[in-house]
Amino acid sequence: MPKVSVLIAAYNIGKYISRCLESVVCQTLEDIEIIVVDDCSTDSTPEIIDRFAASDKRIKVIRHEENLGLSWVRKSGIEAASGDYLTFVDGDDSLRPDACAIMYQAAVSEGADAVVAGHEYSKLDGTVERTLPERKIDLSHDGFMRSLMENKITWTLWAKLYSKELFSGRQLEFRKHFNNAEDLFLTAQFAPAVRKLVSVPETLYVYYQNSESLTQSKKKRRDLETMLSASAMCVRMTSGMDDGIREMAERKAITSVFNKLKAGYDRKMIVELVGQTGLAPLYSFSSLSKRLGLKKAVVYWSVFHSGLIARFF
Repeated sequence: MPKVSVLIAAYNIGKYISRCLESVVCQTLEDIEIIVVDDCSTDSTPEIIDRFAASDKRIKVIRHEENLGLSWVRKSGIEAASGDYLTFVDGDDSLRPDACAIMYQAAVSEGADAVVAGHEYSKLDGTVERTLPERKIDLSHDGFMRSLMENKITWTLWAKLYSKELFSGRQLEFRKHFNNAEDLFLTAQFAPAVRKLVSVPETLYVYYQNSESLTQSKKKRRDLETMLSASAMCVRMTSGMDDGIREMAERKAITSVFNKLKAGYDRKMIVELVGQTGLAPLYSFSSLSKRLGLKKAVVYWSVFHSGLIARFF
């Protein structure tokens, strides 16, 4: 078995997939398998992937016959993976040459089942932002979930390494056409199983902003539904944890909705979808008061239930 399975998501990224694949095939840790899941691309992506696969036997290509969304891409990659550890890469991003080696060594030396690294955010204007996780090993039962809730680490699957055991034999839920908050939806399901977390204070992953991502609509009903479903999953998975973690999950679910309201999403649509995802009890006045305080509760409740004072929000 390979030491690490690198799972690459690809859909209509012919401009960028070569950069991604070059960064992966050149990893200093050579004992890896590279699984590329092409979600029914219609541009040059398939041909570029095939060219790389023809010259590197470590590359395995999975093709969807229809576009199923990023959540299903993750599912296909996880099911095909045979490595001891998994790492996720979006096909328009890249890895530092020693990314797999550094994260794998950290996992093995510390006996960890999750490793978190830093990442770079490369913007269209040429500027770069760097984000590093706290240098901390949390041995507590709920350490990984707590770190996520406290924003010490991001909810993204990328820039991390996971033990394959976190995914094996677990009834994980994936949904077709999930392309927004899909990493939150999946991470919330296996995060409670993480027993030891290691952070690597180095930027090992490069996330690139591209013009296509900027032009995607942020007001689609489907994207809103996936965000709310992910929030609901997070609340469910923290229901058995201590009160602090559960309340953080509930507070995040509440604030995510109001961020959408502030961004101009249709209030009636939000109320409808909140009810469908089982989050409605969080928006009662007593619930809002408990989690946000009286002043915010008055505003949030009024905006959510009537929209009467939305202009003050």
